[in-house]
Order: sequence, then structure tokens, then C-alpha cells
Amino acid sequence: MTLFLDGWNAVERHALTLAGILLLMVWGQLLVHWLLERIFKERCTNTEYHSLTMVGWVLPVAVWAVFLFLSKNLLGDTAGKILALLLIFIPFVIGFKRMFRISPPVLGMGTLFIVILVLNFAFLEQAVFPSYFDSAEHYRLIKEILASNQFAASNSGNYYHLGYHFVAAALSDFFNRPIIDVMLVFGQVVLSALPFSLFVIVKQETGSTIAALFTVFAAGLGWHMPAHLLNWGKYPALLGLTIIQFVIVFLYLFHRHRMADYRLYLLIGVAVIISTLTHTRTLIVYAFLLVAFLVTRLVRHPSVFKIIFVLVFGVLAVEV
Repeated sequence: MTLFLDGWNAVERHALTLAGILLLMVWGQLLVHWLLERIFKERCTNTEYHSLTMVGWVLPVAVWAVFLFLSKNLLGDTAGKILALLLIFIPFVIGFKRMFRISPPVLGMGTLFIVILVLNFAFLEQAVFPSYFDSAEHYRLIKEILASNQFAASNSGNYYHLGYHFVAAALSDFFNRPIIDVMLVFGQVVLSALPFSLFVIVKQETGSTIAALFTVFAAGLGWHMPAHLLNWGKYPALLGLTIIQFVIVFLYLFHRHRMADYRLYLLIGVAVIISTLTHTRTLIVYAFLLVAFLVTRLVRHPSVFKIIFVLVFGVLAVEV
């Protein structure tokens, strides 16, 4: 009970920042939900779509961040923010009637997210700054992006992933919130939404909504490693992991339903690009996924050429 009260106190202290980020989260979910329904149609339930949007929302938010800075650079600060605001509210105004139909599983998922979020916020009860020395570097890069109003920090050198810093800078600038507050809150929101990516696979394989919700519950309260990423200030890695989860579930649905749709390939491509900009080492994960796919194909359709190709590609992937 003390843990929950600590979390609630932290939620109240960071309420304005949290409200802004949750607004963009719901906006991103609406767009991803709309796109998923047009790709997979009746192959997934509304609850499964909703769970996948819990990690997919970061993709349209990243695109929105690009739009915000482009608009500001071309039209000025005020006009750029007005256009970014209109872009947020258009989906809410025109409405997506088929989305977020209230059902017991969706309601349970929303309740579970709130519980996990409040419990995670307990770690912010006495937090003044984000943890570890990596956070200081992230703060510096975000501050430089805001100062230069450009797509990258001017003194970033060879720093290999600025996607997170760019999104965080956009959130801080648009909602006029302190960088430290955005770092703390954005990290906990992403961490709290991450376990919901497991819902789709469990639901598709078992056909049980209860089993899928229990998996999310167990992961939300039992996953230690993603939480440690915040303790170590690995915010880009956490955001990259979220997009990886989205891509993996997407590929699972693609394989399970034997689909061929250009929109599917386009969305996967956009997700891979954004995750690479967020953390370049996500490319290693995708390389291993590709090797696993090729090996599976090799087992089913063996040939000397395929064996050589897989071995060479595997060595290159490990070297990368």
C-alpha cells in the first residue's frame, strides 16, 4: 500500500508532464490502431489491436516530433506549435468510430496499465534527477537540440543514437516542461506500456484472453531488466526495445497469417528506421532475426547455396 501511495504522490507531482505524454500516447494509439485494422482486418480482435498500440504509439510520436521541428524551422516557433497541435487533435475531432470499443478485456488492460504506471512512479517519489551518469549525457544532448532547434545536437560528435533525445526535446519544447521532468516521466510511461506487447502472441497462440492478461500482469510486475535500464539511464535502449517488441509482434502476425501487403512492409521499414535512429544496436537484433528466418527456411528447403549464404550472413551479423 505504501508503494502505491508513493507512486500516486509522484504522479501528482509530475501530473502536467504525464498528462501531455499520455495525450500523445493516446493519439499515437489511435493512428496505429487505424492502420492495423486496415492491414490485418478481421485477423485480430479489437483487444489485440489495442495491446499492440501500447508499444506502437511511439512511432507516430517520433514522426510528430519531426513535423514539429520542421514546422518551427520553416514557419517559426508559434506557427510550428500550432500546426503540431492541430495534427494532434485532428484524429480526436474526426473520430475513429471503430476504435477503442469498450469491452471487459480493453477495460482490464487500461486498468492494468494504470496500476503498473502508478507502481513504477513510486521510483520517482524521491527522484530529483534521472539515475546514472548516462542521464547527464542525455540531458546535455536534449538541451543542445532545444538550443539549436535542429534535428541533432551540434556537439554530438559520433554519438550513435539521437532519436530518443530528439523525441524528448520535442516533448519538452511543445509542453514547456523541464527536460529532467520529461526524462523521468517519459521513461516510466514507456516502461509501463512495454509488457502489453506480449498480449497478442499469447492470445493468438492460446486463444485465452485471461492467459494473455496474466502474462502482461506477470511481466509488468516481474520484469526486472527493463526497469534496470532506467536505473542505468539507458533511455534510448528502452525506447529501442519498445520498437523492437512492436516489430517482433508485427512479424509474428505476418508469418502466422501469411500476408503480403505493401502497407505491412512499409510500416515494418519505418519501425526499423526509427528504432535504428533511437539505438543503432537494434540493427543487431534485426540481423539475428533475419538469420533465424533464413535458417528456418534452410531447414525446410536445404541447398548448398543457402547454407553458404546463411553462414556468411551469420558471421557478418555477429561481426556487426
